[in-house]
Parts: sequence; C-alpha cells; structure tokens
Amino acid sequence: MAVGLSEECARGVIIQGFLDVRIKGLPEALSGMITEMIKKAKAGEAV
Repeated sequence: MAVGLSEECARGVIIQGFLDVRIKGLPEALSGMITEMIKKAKAGEAV
C-alpha cells in the first residue's frame, strides 16, 4: 500500500503511466474505445 494515496488513485496512476492513447494516426473510434477501457479500469470495473 502506498502511503498518502488511496487505492483508486494509485490504480489510476499506474494505468495512466502505461497507456497513452494519443497515438498519431490512431482512428478516432479506436481512441474512444481505449479511453473508455481506461476509465473502466480506473473505476475497478471489468474490461
């Protein structure tokens, strides 16, 4: 457990650290799907 961070905040930091959906040339539809998956993962929902 990280001191000073909630579990939710820590999860979000880890997920955002590994994913950057701003990939040049990535279709808008795919970018939107990835963004939604990240939101669900940060909320602890199944993807």
